[in-house]
Amino acid sequence: MLRTPPDIEALSENLLQVFPALDATQKKLSLALYRELAHGAPVSPPSLADRVEMPAETVVRQLRSWPGVYYDGEQRVVGFWGLTIAPMPHRLRADGRELYAWCAWDTLFLPALLGTSVEVESSCRASGAPVRLTVTPHGVESAGPAGLSCPSFCPRQKR
Repeated sequence: MLRTPPDIEALSENLLQVFPALDATQKKLSLALYRELAHGAPVSPPSLADRVEMPAETVVRQLRSWPGVYYDGEQRVVGFWGLTIAPMPHRLRADGRELYAWCAWDTLFLPALLGTSVEVESSCRASGAPVRLTVTPHGVESAGPAGLSCPSFCPRQKR
C-alpha cells in the first residue's frame, strides 16, 4: 500500500490547536523559556523574569497556569512544551548541548523556536534501528534511514 505524504499545512494547523492561544507577552515569555532551557540547565522563574523584564510573581503565575511545564525539586523549569533537559527517547544536539524532546513532532518545530539547527537521534519504534535527522529552523535537512515515517518514530503516534 502506498502512503500519501501528510499535508504539512493541515498537520501544522491541527497541532497548533493543542497549544493555548498566546498574547504578545505570553509569546515573549514562552520563547524566552525555550531559549533559556536550550542552554541545557534548569531555568529559575526569577531569572526568566529578569530576562523578559517582568515581575517574578507574574512569570510564576503564568508558568503555573500553562499545561506542560515541568519542574525539578527546586521549582526550576526542566521541561516545557516538548523540550526538556531530562533524558527522553528523542535526543537533540543543539549548539553543542544535549537536550531532549518528548515526541518526534517536537523535534520538527523546536529548531525554528530555538533559532538553530538540531541533530536528532532516536530509534524506530518498530525495529529499534537508529533514526537520525538534521533539522534547521527552515525544515528537515536530512533524515535517515531511507523510508523514515512518523508511526515508527513517534511514541505518541498509534499504528
